[in-house]
Amino acid sequence: MARKQFSIKTALKDSGDLALSGLDPWQDGLTYNPYPLETANLELLFNGANWDRKRNNTQGTLLASSARTTATISPTIINHNCKGVIIWLKVTSASGTGGLIVRIGGFDNSGQNYWLNASPTPITASGYKAYILYPGASTAGADVAQATSNPLPRTWNVTVQVGDSSSYTYEVDYSLIY
Repeated sequence: MARKQFSIKTALKDSGDLALSGLDPWQDGLTYNPYPLETANLELLFNGANWDRKRNNTQGTLLASSARTTATISPTIINHNCKGVIIWLKVTSASGTGGLIVRIGGFDNSGQNYWLNASPTPITASGYKAYILYPGASTAGADVAQATSNPLPRTWNVTVQVGDSSSYTYEVDYSLIY
């Protein structure tokens, strides 16, 4: 179980009324520090070697839209502290009958890859499908291709296997769920 450590973040404020100026010191993407010193409690989680800041739900693209005829492996993703993930498969062109098989892989400490979702159904037509990996997940919704009740490990990736050498144009996105 991860140990929790709390830290205090401190920044100075000037005497002006910054609330009226529209500045938000806790927003992302600031190019400067609007307050020289201010204090906030930040939760940190121990990952076995270092302390990571607690993160919330995040999303991104694993495989950009492209025509593919062979199996494709996404980059490896580090899961800081989320329990699960939704993988979004967006097929815009399907010319074969073998289909696309989306596999979520987790890695152990030695780097060995394990499939976390068993026997997904091949997708042979254009459209949108979701693959859910989350403790207690169950299939719900017309576009959920598979729901697997497993936690998401710290290190994971997605492999899209093909049933034949036909061309498929698709994109794979993800949403990490806290």
